[in-house]
Amino acid sequence: MNTTALYKNYKLIIEKIFFQFNDYILKSMLFEKFNNYLEAEGYEKKSIKTLDRIIEKMIEEDYEFLFGLEGHKRLIKLNFTPNKLLLNKNEMNAFPLIFGNMQTEDELPTVKKIKELVSHEYGFKEKDLIDSKYFVKTEPEINNHGKIILLAGKLISYAKKGIAVKYWYKNKQGIEDFKYIAPLQIRLYDSRYYLLGLDVDSETGKASDILKNYSLDTFLNYEVGQAYYESVDGLNETKVITFDHDALYKKSDLNNKLKHSIGIWYDPENQLRIFKIKFYDWAKGIVLNKKLHYSQKVIENKANYVTIQLAIWDNHEIDFILGRFGDKCERLD
Repeated sequence: MNTTALYKNYKLIIEKIFFQFNDYILKSMLFEKFNNYLEAEGYEKKSIKTLDRIIEKMIEEDYEFLFGLEGHKRLIKLNFTPNKLLLNKNEMNAFPLIFGNMQTEDELPTVKKIKELVSHEYGFKEKDLIDSKYFVKTEPEINNHGKIILLAGKLISYAKKGIAVKYWYKNKQGIEDFKYIAPLQIRLYDSRYYLLGLDVDSETGKASDILKNYSLDTFLNYEVGQAYYESVDGLNETKVITFDHDALYKKSDLNNKLKHSIGIWYDPENQLRIFKIKFYDWAKGIVLNKKLHYSQKVIENKANYVTIQLAIWDNHEIDFILGRFGDKCERLD
């Protein structure tokens, strides 16, 4: 076994010993158990100086050892919560691109805090994380993106707690109205955030069987609150409508229903179909670079076109997607 492999083995032994104790142990006990492991694996025992050199090398690799005394006896502990994640130079170079992808949320306090932490931990200057000279995200900004993200976070919090929400919106007549919803999941599709959930009866608290989606940009003032049972005299705001998220999630069959959706649309009347579509010119490169749907398979790939196959629900979403390619695509079904 070469030196590098031996060192890795020594590290694993030391980690294993500290995992067993998960606390300070006597340095002498660490030394004893270290050699016991070596003997059990057929290796020669090592000196205390060798153990110290292994620990020093681990510290150089950003392992954190804590030291103490018990009388005159030395104590040692391996902290399994590292000071920071070790990244190589290429991985660190990805930070500006990651923040470039979040440039439309640049003023969100959460993003600012992440930048602050990255700058502190890895020695970046703030301008290095926001410089748009070398990387630009050309997608249009989502209106009120920061407010929508905060709203999404609040909805997820209610979903985790199993609390139904009151959704205020403007109906087709432009009049303010509301619904009670059991929130199940947030999905981002085509630069728009959607809540997937079930309508809830305000008197019984019972959820419907029909899975629906609600666009987060339709929530009035990007606000949402918990839902209360209705009483004869109005709202009884002392009793919150709750639900079992795991049970409703399973009952809704959300993942299976949207498994064959190209976006977020599901209708019980939809039929699952196999579509064969040919893409030409620049459209070929787009569909090969990023699948239109996870079921996408390449049937034929030629110099000037590619034919793909999709297994999806037959609804308006396929027409919406293909419409973007104009005369550069052709349905063969």
